[in-house]
Amino acid sequence: MSALDSWTLGSHTADGVTHPTYRKGRGPGVIVIHEIPGITPAVLAFAEEVVERGFTVVMPSLFGRPEAPATVSETVRSIVGVCVSREFTMFAMGRTSPVAAWLRSLARELHSELGGPGVGAVGMCLTGPAGLARSPGQETQGRPRTQSRRPRVGQGEGRGRLPGARAAL
Repeated sequence: MSALDSWTLGSHTADGVTHPTYRKGRGPGVIVIHEIPGITPAVLAFAEEVVERGFTVVMPSLFGRPEAPATVSETVRSIVGVCVSREFTMFAMGRTSPVAAWLRSLARELHSELGGPGVGAVGMCLTGPAGLARSPGQETQGRPRTQSRRPRVGQGEGRGRLPGARAAL
């Protein structure tokens, strides 16, 4: 059984770009934006923690293979895809990238559905600033949080730990 089996698979399309999404939970909305190489088991463990705290979590799969381990080969595969993707290369040049507009569209949709003052956003490494943190809109609540290092697994109760992002929740 896959760890993502308990999540609802969906998709979101904006400006002709479609990415799969995974959704779980009830409560205010939080978008968890994965890091390179993708939705790893550690990122998924962190997202489960956010769900346990009473949030509706939506995780878009922007690149990589969901649930693939964070190995060197998976990382290289994802980096190659990100480097040639127009969605992310504009970010590297200091311009607003299409992925930022896509993530804001996802936030607007989630906010429209769930209501409240806005949705939260937690980005990892490259994807945090590339997405909502560079140009938050009305749909995001507060300053989007980013995590600049890899998730640590096996501490405390054995669940994923992202200290900076966890503290923000």
